Amino acid sequence: MDNLTHTLFAATLARTALRRGGRGTTTALVLASNAPDIDIVATAGGALQYLEWHRGPSHGPLGIVGLGLLTAGLVWSGRRVFDRQRASDHPQYRQLAIVSIIGVLLHVLMDLPTAYGTRLFSPFDWHWYAVDLMPIIDGYLLAALAAGLVFVGRSDAARGRNAAIVLALMAANYGLRGVAHERALNLAPQVFGSGLPARCDWSPRSHPIVNRWPRPVSPSPARAARGSCLVKIAALPTFATPFNWRLVAQL
Repeated sequence: MDNLTHTLFAATLARTALRRGGRGTTTALVLASNAPDIDIVATAGGALQYLEWHRGPSHGPLGIVGLGLLTAGLVWSGRRVFDRQRASDHPQYRQLAIVSIIGVLLHVLMDLPTAYGTRLFSPFDWHWYAVDLMPIIDGYLLAALAAGLVFVGRSDAARGRNAAIVLALMAANYGLRGVAHERALNLAPQVFGSGLPARCDWSPRSHPIVNRWPRPVSPSPARAARGSCLVKIAALPTFATPFNWRLVAQL
């Protein structure tokens, strides 16, 4: 997702039970929810260098833990340097570390349902994983998150209720896109019509929930002699509406 969405989502999380982490929780969540995109520094080496490293190790297991601990350290140190008068209210590092790791993890999990995907297990495994439900920028998701912050509420209980409503709207949005995505895949044979060849005898018969690529495709000479066959169909989301999908057939 885009960084504005990550930031608004972090501010929403700060109104849930995570706020019990104490002062500095909101700052930690906002920083942690954007920390994995620190890989933008790779642009110093050019566009191809950025594509090589984007959503790589910073979005993998080491990045989730490492960036979470680093973010917690920055917030913990900053509060002691710039807020000495309220030393008794300073959160413990352990609390900030837990909150920050959750923030980084949720960043990665929000990137997973996009068509761009993410490399969940890098640097141990450089394959990409994606669920193909969400565009990089989803206006409906942004609207729900922004509305939840506009209607602040005067008490912690009211803010908590607003956050719960926003999270429910987010879940409904993801659910709607999931149903529409499955519908698009099922309609794909009709859309492609007679131009779509039969499935390869070695390709999966069902649509996986999580796509993984690149996937080895090396048909034998005998298979190649029989002509093209269908490896898989992908339905990719569009920006305007969850009811329009781009279909791509791999042969």
